[in-house]
Amino acid sequence: MGKKFSAITFLFFLHLIIYSQNDEWTIYNTSNTPQTGPANSEIYAITQDNDSNLWFATYNGVTRYDGQNWTSFFSENDNGQDNFFQSITINSENKVYLGSNIFATINNALIEILDYMLIFDMDIDSNDNVWLATYEGLKKYDGAAFIDISAEHEMLSELTGAVEVDRNNHIWAGTYNGVLYFNDTVWQNFT
Repeated sequence: MGKKFSAITFLFFLHLIIYSQNDEWTIYNTSNTPQTGPANSEIYAITQDNDSNLWFATYNGVTRYDGQNWTSFFSENDNGQDNFFQSITINSENKVYLGSNIFATINNALIEILDYMLIFDMDIDSNDNVWLATYEGLKKYDGAAFIDISAEHEMLSELTGAVEVDRNNHIWAGTYNGVLYFNDTVWQNFT
């Protein structure tokens, strides 16, 4: 009975393993969907807006996918650098922000450059401020102007590699000097 049970159990699990691997993946890239795929096959970041559109930051432009149609956006300045994006975030009003060696947004179907800076990571707080982890430290963009947080707080290193806004709207920053945490009033350093 024991060997028969073991054989049946083995065959049952073998069946599960073989037939559970039927997930079908669709690959969209510029070679198989040149007119209807992403702007470039090198994708560095993905996010979703409030209308369930997916946005892809690529090596050459930004693409929005609404489930059926692909729409790509490019900078007017096509020097190769101004269309490379490695981070993307979207605020509560569906305004798209892009980062790499520039900070940009999409305006009238074109990528509009707001400033030149090396950006590693971005996130948005509940007030739609964009927090930027940059080579020159932590910055905040309020929709009109940049605030250099690193210049105001000596604990922040110049190089900030990551930023995250948590559920409580508190800011976390990863730097060469450890992790920094801001709870709306005080910065704390964890090294």
